[in-house]
Amino acid sequence: MKPRTVAIAKIAIAFALICASDFTRRASAGDEDEAKGTAAVKTAVIRFGAITQSITAFGSVTAEPGAVTVFSVPFESRVKHILISAGQQIDKDVALIEVEPSPEAKLALLEARNAVEAANKDLEQTQQRFNLKLATNTELLTSQQAAQVAKMRLESLQQRGEAEDSRKINADGPGLVSKVDVQEGQIVPAGGPLVETTPRTSIEVRLGVEPPEISRIKADQSVELFPISAGAGEDEDEEPIAAKIRLITQRVNPDTRLVDVFVTPDTPAGLLLDSSLRATLTAEGRQGLIVPRDAVLPDEDGLLLFTVQDGKAVKHVVKQGLKNDKEVEVIGEGLKAGDTVVIVGSLELEDGMAVTTEAPQ
Repeated sequence: MKPRTVAIAKIAIAFALICASDFTRRASAGDEDEAKGTAAVKTAVIRFGAITQSITAFGSVTAEPGAVTVFSVPFESRVKHILISAGQQIDKDVALIEVEPSPEAKLALLEARNAVEAANKDLEQTQQRFNLKLATNTELLTSQQAAQVAKMRLESLQQRGEAEDSRKINADGPGLVSKVDVQEGQIVPAGGPLVETTPRTSIEVRLGVEPPEISRIKADQSVELFPISAGAGEDEDEEPIAAKIRLITQRVNPDTRLVDVFVTPDTPAGLLLDSSLRATLTAEGRQGLIVPRDAVLPDEDGLLLFTVQDGKAVKHVVKQGLKNDKEVEVIGEGLKAGDTVVIVGSLELEDGMAVTTEAPQ
């Protein structure tokens, strides 16, 4: 064979080997794509904008401490009749409760009267002896002082009401009976609380907030309140009651292990004393790349999401910023506003997998 013919044969063989290698590579890539398959997904668009993070707390309706009126009597008493019920609306001068002096109070009054009578007789006798020069000025002065002390003690008991057969206590203004502290027949010490009332407009809500969340809220911040009915869940369509934070306490309640936050509603309409409430407090907000919460998935590398580029799924490892019930802020490389992000079907995806998508939402 001539040298030229040999050279041409070698070139043909080399070209055939190159074509075969390219075919094998293409076939391998095709097999890989076929192995990955094609996934159907739903998508949304990454947006740049504001996101606010909220805190959910629970609590109950209570009376403002400074507006509560506590009714009591200055002597030990026995509860004769309770004329109202807790939670009842009342008008001014409505009778709340009827009490009478306790047996001990009546005995103290009787002893005081006897003491006055005895002291007056002793003074009269001492005065007669003094007139006859049989008693000294000191003895007369002592008798006068004893009679005066006995008289003052009796007058004190009478002024406090221990001489009364019974006493009715009336409301000093319209409002609500926030608490009844006693029962009929009960003996109550002097000054002990009997009934508590509050103006209808002077009610507030005490919420329990997790201690780590306290640094993210402040006084006068807006709050949305949602009454909780027995056996009912959270209703997203329910109209909230607007309120503002009045006070954030700086202690953990030993009973609940939460921090008490007191909230004043714009209007008390629809709020019942001791009823339960759910509250939404806006903690903070900022600007960033925002995606639906369904777009972000946990992964061994952290958190991930998939975008769609040229019909292929692209995996992104991201960090999470602020979040709320519907959206989350994401921070990661290769992301920008307007990108298409997968929100349904991410669990079946691999990086580079072919996808078919629905129209962005």
